[in-house]
Amino acid sequence: MRRIRLIILIVFCMSTLPGCASLLASQIAKGGGSQVTGNFGWTVEEVVCDTSHHCVPVTRLLDNESLSLTLEFDFYINQNHKIWHFEALTDSQQSKPLENDLILLFAGYNQPAKILTLHQQWLEVITGADVWVVPGAEQAEHFTFGLDYVAPLVSEISRQQPEKVHLVGFSMGALAARGVMEQIDNGRLYLIAPMTDFRVAVNALWNSAYKNKFYTLFIGDETVEEAVDIVYERAGKTAQDTALVQRIEHMQGTAFIYASLDDKVTPASKWLQIKRAGLQLKTYPQMTHVEMVALFRQDLLEDVTADLLGRTITSADTDIIGIMCDASDTECLNRLPADDDGSED
Repeated sequence: MRRIRLIILIVFCMSTLPGCASLLASQIAKGGGSQVTGNFGWTVEEVVCDTSHHCVPVTRLLDNESLSLTLEFDFYINQNHKIWHFEALTDSQQSKPLENDLILLFAGYNQPAKILTLHQQWLEVITGADVWVVPGAEQAEHFTFGLDYVAPLVSEISRQQPEKVHLVGFSMGALAARGVMEQIDNGRLYLIAPMTDFRVAVNALWNSAYKNKFYTLFIGDETVEEAVDIVYERAGKTAQDTALVQRIEHMQGTAFIYASLDDKVTPASKWLQIKRAGLQLKTYPQMTHVEMVALFRQDLLEDVTADLLGRTITSADTDIIGIMCDASDTECLNRLPADDDGSED
């Protein structure tokens, strides 16, 4: 069946180039349909709306009592395997530095929102803040780069009246995070591998993942460029609407940018030209885009946590950031708690 679909795509593209660009545009707008399975019984999806009945679903945690005090996650990215383990202190010991605040996690393009619920639980435990997860832009009924999420979220923030709002945007999620930041006066922005140029991002993904596949031999670079134009046209947006670097440069308030020098999808070089008060750029060598949005390295995890909490964080602060080990690092793995299966030797 998969081979048949590929043949149909090739024949379609050979017969009508504009039609092929339109098909590619549709695929870009709806994403790859990534799914995450598992027990997410501690979360609930809640729809928030503005006065014009524009709505967005956000994932919230049911209550503090449902939070797990022990979290563990295995990461497999680009042949690298890491294990992250977090074990919280009891409530009587754990400080709540952001307990009157709100944290919004904006999922990136094709980044399943549910995968962020692990970080959602962790952040709510260590900060005391209410933490919401906002879905990726491709999850909307009509794709607009996530910018249609802004008005409902601003309306809900106005209703909730948190002391501070921490807007954490992953990749394309940075666009909606920035949009909310521009309309509130108590926000702080944290952008992880933020999408600086949609056209650059699409071409980078195309060149790395698809260009050398046999079934794309008849699809030229000009077809990909045309597909990008169609996505903008259907979204009712222009490249200026997604020009994140320029918007951040003229934006008021605090913003932290975390970008990799080796990320071809959202290159850090785009940020090097900006010099303004309130903006801090932190760069990380030898990290791909996927690794960045997964918070796949200790120094990145430490920096994001330190900026959120407003204090220095080091690897010794395991009660806050847990322990992250390479799967081949026996010394580090020995620091992780042994599995307790209840058996007696």
